[in-house]
Amino acid sequence: METGCPHELHIEAVADWPDEEERRLHRYLEASFVRGEWFEDGARVQGLIKLMQDPNGLDAWRTICEHLGWRQPEKPKRGEKTKFDPRPEPKTPEEIRREERKEWWKRNEHSLSQHQGST
Repeated sequence: METGCPHELHIEAVADWPDEEERRLHRYLEASFVRGEWFEDGARVQGLIKLMQDPNGLDAWRTICEHLGWRQPEKPKRGEKTKFDPRPEPKTPEEIRREERKEWWKRNEHSLSQHQGST
């Protein structure tokens, strides 16, 4: 894991929670999402670490989720994107070109008057 991180890592907790809970963990931490499985340290991260260290932490976590109105997660089908996945869908080349054209138009680079003095 340290290969993808420039800092020395220390394991704070290991929890044997069902895989389905990961989607809700990502949703809970989405405000501090960095990339992939990386999140900025903060109060929510520290709270989850304490829950993971507690033998009854999974029950407490599920109570928090119920309070937030999050239903019990279902295991996704193979290759299915989950509802709570904070990572955006990769953009298609067509979407990238469309966004570039919009930016070009906003900068007014389409106007001939801007290019008349440069020839």
